Amino acid sequence: MDALIERIDQLSAPGAFLDFHVDPGLPLLGQLGALKEDLLQWQLPGGKVLDVGWYPEFDASGSFRILLIDGTDWDVPLFSAQAHSLSQLQEQLRLAVAHAGWKV
Repeated sequence: MDALIERIDQLSAPGAFLDFHVDPGLPLLGQLGALKEDLLQWQLPGGKVLDVGWYPEFDASGSFRILLIDGTDWDVPLFSAQAHSLSQLQEQLRLAVAHAGWKV
């Protein structure tokens, strides 16, 4: 997961928001304090924003939400997905970046 985040960070413009402190060696539900709405946000080439958060924040029934936004149009994402595990999150991040026209 760290390598994927690093690769996306390399694609993005300066000023990415990275507050992802989830240990892949531990169960997600044992890390509820790290599962918040604002986890990751990148400004990708072409004016796109890739955003990741956990909704509802700190809630065991939540999930990761992955959004690809064109500019500031948060009401109509170009890509929207949910993930309930880190492996699902990785796959959805790859799909979102591919949808933006990039490969990681």
